[in-house]
Amino acid sequence: MLALYGHADAGGFWEAHCEEKLISIGWTRLAEEWPGTFWHQKTGSMMIVYVDDFKLAAKHAEHDALWAAIRKVIDMDPETLDGRFLGCSHERFTTSVRSVSSLLDQHPGYHPRQKQGGASTGPPGTPAPAVPPVARIYDPNSTVSVVSYNMERFAVDCVNVFCELSGWDRNKIGTAPTPFLEEANDPVAIFEDDAIKKKGKGKSTEPSVTAASPCTGVLSKIACKALMKIMYIARFARTDLLRAVGVLSTMITKWDTLCDRKLFRIIKYINGTTTWRQIGFVGDNPSELSLGLFSDADFAGDKASQRSKSGVFLALYGPHSFFPLSAQSKKQTATSHSTVEAEIIAADHAIRTAGLPALTLWETILDRSIFLDVYQDNQATARIMSSGRAPTLRHIKRTHQVSVAWLHERVIGPDVNLHDCVSEVMASDNFYQAFCQQG
Repeated sequence: MLALYGHADAGGFWEAHCEEKLISIGWTRLAEEWPGTFWHQKTGSMMIVYVDDFKLAAKHAEHDALWAAIRKVIDMDPETLDGRFLGCSHERFTTSVRSVSSLLDQHPGYHPRQKQGGASTGPPGTPAPAVPPVARIYDPNSTVSVVSYNMERFAVDCVNVFCELSGWDRNKIGTAPTPFLEEANDPVAIFEDDAIKKKGKGKSTEPSVTAASPCTGVLSKIACKALMKIMYIARFARTDLLRAVGVLSTMITKWDTLCDRKLFRIIKYINGTTTWRQIGFVGDNPSELSLGLFSDADFAGDKASQRSKSGVFLALYGPHSFFPLSAQSKKQTATSHSTVEAEIIAADHAIRTAGLPALTLWETILDRSIFLDVYQDNQATARIMSSGRAPTLRHIKRTHQVSVAWLHERVIGPDVNLHDCVSEVMASDNFYQAFCQQG
């Protein structure tokens, strides 16, 4: 077989060759929605193939036989035990539920909405009776298996690449509590504050700017390379960066001095959080696991275009389990007229792009039918999804290409359950709006 390096369709040839060889030894494509993902029905094993990286999930007793069969048809290096995959180190350990109970406590089922209004049976001014707390169903003494996604080396490399490209001294980068500037401030005021700092305190810790006008920023030539590197770690294991880097990535062709400030703020935040990890844990049987999908929107969150931003979060849940699966932060493609309209668009995007494809994957892995639990914190939005009636949103099929009827069909269907969720535990909040402090 001739070498394919440099060929315009080298990836396509390799994909077809690899798929042919895997199918010949008993693997099948898991689903049309999941390219590069294969399923071995006989052993209940799953394989992910990304170019020349192979990741196998199988019972321990099946590992050697499966790898040996693959080596007979594909020439590859010896496998390693759950090491680095696509630049991320997967680290495993066990701990008690008590150590991770703060994450389990954030499940919406433990936070019922307090009753509001209604006729009161007490004296005037008597507050409505509080909803009693929900008893925890987990055992704090149980043990869970934890997977930690370690991309510390990549995070450090993001900072080093920025310093190399910009000429900034690595030791003077500093840290920041969040990846966001105070967006409530007017950009002119931000630059004026910066000028005051320079006059009163010597050299500023931010990249230098000389005027408040929207001129091309000094980091415009390196912005694309720096942001694409940060985008990779954000999508893989640092979802706290998704919203900040996603907003800046839309400014590549219209980069100004405010973008300089925002990029430098992200670098400072990464510099102070290089040791952060994304973790997930499972302590239940497969029959106890379910999918939880959260969606929310920031009405007119983009100040320049007045478009809203959608946030999506998908996780695997159980009484003793919480495992993040995916997150999205996306600016909507048209302007919304209300919070309800923006949240309908976000819910449609979440169910269509994250929830329904996940059902296909996890029904195969768990070998049973499962439900998609959709959580919505806006009660008006939830009523529209449940009833299918939205007389004030008859325009959104034309402006947003979203059908309320389709969304209603999905919610009342057999595989989707719609649940109320208070805003305090809406897990998708950090993906559509700036957060003000760590945690």
